[in-house]
Amino acid sequence: MYAGCRNSGQRFQELDTSANQDRGNYVGQVTFSLSKEVTFQVELAKTVEERARGLMFRRHLEPRHGMLFLFDERSQHSFYMKNTYIPLDIVFMDRIEEGVRVVGILKNMRPLDEISRYVDAPSTMALEIPAGQADALGIKNGVAAKIVLPSSPNG
Repeated sequence: MYAGCRNSGQRFQELDTSANQDRGNYVGQVTFSLSKEVTFQVELAKTVEERARGLMFRRHLEPRHGMLFLFDERSQHSFYMKNTYIPLDIVFMDRIEEGVRVVGILKNMRPLDEISRYVDAPSTMALEIPAGQADALGIKNGVAAKIVLPSSPNG
């Protein structure tokens, strides 16, 4: 079975997608520096399996909540919406000299659309949020972001 996030055109296959879980394990925060700071509570997708599953099979995502994808390499990462029932905005971010910045946004990704989409800039992370939130809150290219994640037990 194919998954929701693709990297450089490769599809992740053979994942267990049987669970239908609408409540996430929100362990981190992404705060955008706009005229007023805007914070999203985020789940993390760090492993290949977590990134491939993404928000598949979810039926609901609260405003100002999302899933943060952390990539192992800086690249043009593509996403599609197979088995994803929630319309999404996907905010791509990268570490730049002065910190983390938005480098591109895919707006209003349609549920169940299997066309792979990407932005023209490389990124090291992407944030899936409810569709329309990027425009409604003023999130756009160049906006600074602060990422707060739980500490690793190893330091």
